[in-house]
Amino acid sequence: MTRKFDELTEAINRDPKRRARVDRFKGAMRDEALAYSLSELRRSKDVTQVELADRLSVSQPSLSGIENRSDPRFSTLRGIVEGLGGRLEVSAVFEGDRYLLAIGDDPDPATDG
Repeated sequence: MTRKFDELTEAINRDPKRRARVDRFKGAMRDEALAYSLSELRRSKDVTQVELADRLSVSQPSLSGIENRSDPRFSTLRGIVEGLGGRLEVSAVFEGDRYLLAIGDDPDPATDG
């Protein structure tokens, strides 16, 4: 069922819990310097899809699909960021406290559990 944007915002505004969740999300977005989509990040580095696809040894249509996917794997994100010359970092934020997470490469597996 397709809903109009006004209907969605009215539904959010009618439900205090939903409104609070949206406000927290918006606040978190404002707290971050900038949130980039993968394609925006690539363009900010002046790299075309063809160039990045070549660096990653994938086809340009495959890279386009990755950029438009709503839930890519961490390994995919890591590959794209490294292909652009960067390093992927993931953090968890709790009321202003930020924790850098080691995803996929536990620095000390002996400390687990």
